[in-house]
Amino acid sequence: MTVEYLGENYLNTIRAAEQRGLITSGHMTFTVELKETINAGIDAVEHLYYIMKGCSSEEEVITQQLRNGTMGFWDAMPLLQVSYDDSVAQKTFEHLKQKNVLVVPTLHIGHTLSYLDEVNHSGDPYLNYMSPGIIKTYEGRIRRAQSASEKAIQDRKELDAFFQQLALTLNRNGVSLLAGSDSGAYNSYTYPGISLHKEMEAMVNAGISPLDALKTSAYNGAHFLKKENDYGNLETGKVADIVLLNENPLENIKNTQAIFMVVKQGRLHEQEALEQILK
Repeated sequence: MTVEYLGENYLNTIRAAEQRGLITSGHMTFTVELKETINAGIDAVEHLYYIMKGCSSEEEVITQQLRNGTMGFWDAMPLLQVSYDDSVAQKTFEHLKQKNVLVVPTLHIGHTLSYLDEVNHSGDPYLNYMSPGIIKTYEGRIRRAQSASEKAIQDRKELDAFFQQLALTLNRNGVSLLAGSDSGAYNSYTYPGISLHKEMEAMVNAGISPLDALKTSAYNGAHFLKKENDYGNLETGKVADIVLLNENPLENIKNTQAIFMVVKQGRLHEQEALEQILK
């Protein structure tokens, strides 16, 4: 089975899902072009590797090299980065908006993984809530970070900075973003729950306004999932799943963590009760 055939299978899977009225979101095989994935009907693209690919003036050439096996995923990264073209990017942004495709930047995990060589996470308080089995999966990422060459480490950090700028550019050009944490096994030190707060914080650090960062969560999420009749804003008749804060997140995005109360399925969870749940 050829690599090209696998790429066609990928596109056909999206088309079949769309024909069945399903919502599609995911990675994109590098053996297809971004415009092909958008035209197939994908509803959201996870991570910025694929958006960067669609903003490269060399996407077609690099895609062919990936198809014939003369180039690998990580080999393509610096080439795609240096061949970023503003005019190509503008066409890609318009295509994303025209097809109503959302983008999930996952900035927090990208930054966390890029700096594993510098940051010691052994004292992270959220490790207390992770099972030993999940923590064990972190070791692979850590070993790779420790054994990476100086060039690979530097390339990863430069890519992290590039992705921050790309996320801001997408936002400024009206492409809708979703706050996704990519939290899970093998993704070292990106913890469930808090990583959503950290993702919005990372967006603001990249230059996105606190209001737009907040919208990438509940508001854009409700529209993406076609649940806007029940969720997304405070309105009579909608589901009252609400987080009440002690401080204004529009003044400081970190205030999303200053939780006074959570209202969930008609039950009130005040701060003391939330702390007991964590214990």
